[in-house]
Amino acid sequence: MIPLDSIREFCLSFPMTKEDIPWEDVLTFKVAGKIFAVVNLDYPHFLSIKCTTENFDSFLEYEHIKQAPYFARRHWIFIDLQQHNDLTALKDWITESFNLVIIKTPAKTRIKIEKMLK
Repeated sequence: MIPLDSIREFCLSFPMTKEDIPWEDVLTFKVAGKIFAVVNLDYPHFLSIKCTTENFDSFLEYEHIKQAPYFARRHWIFIDLQQHNDLTALKDWITESFNLVIIKTPAKTRIKIEKMLK
């Protein structure tokens, strides 16, 4: 199991990222007001992130990854953190989610974020 603190610390390392608890026991990470990661604070812990259309079906081949409820049509996945132990892969997936979200931000904001990433 990956500690929630590790996920939180990694998500907050991205520029202009803010955390929020908009729903009871659910922590969201946002960039420019757009969610790129959602963590359930209660047990069982899960992480929901955005993925590419191309990767969506391959993610679903993992037993511990499902379509995210309420987000599935937008290619969000739901990862059971009790069964996932690869922090490196998880960081790569969170990074991809962050990048997919910043693509949709206004050009001025996106350029500012991209400069901060370098």
